[in-house]
Amino acid sequence: MISREAYRFVELSCQHYYEIEILLQNGEEISGFANKVELIDIKGEPREFLVLRQPGISIDIALDEVYAITAITENPHFNYVKIAGRNAAVPYKAKNCAKK
Repeated sequence: MISREAYRFVELSCQHYYEIEILLQNGEEISGFANKVELIDIKGEPREFLVLRQPGISIDIALDEVYAITAITENPHFNYVKIAGRNAAVPYKAKNCAKK
């Protein structure tokens, strides 16, 4: 589960339909337009997923697997924000923070 402060950046991305790049905790990167957060029941356990839109497809990303978000869309809220690990929910001007 991510912190309330970190969740705020996910919500901002969806509200403004920002194009973002997601860095997963396994190192994989996925980009698209932040669309919404959905609660999906998996084997009786509700999990929150960020829905990214790419041309012709939607991608569901489990929020608890997200390490950081980079805003591709220029905006006044954040450029890069860690979602997991130490210093989560601290926005940065660039990808200048060490992983965990």
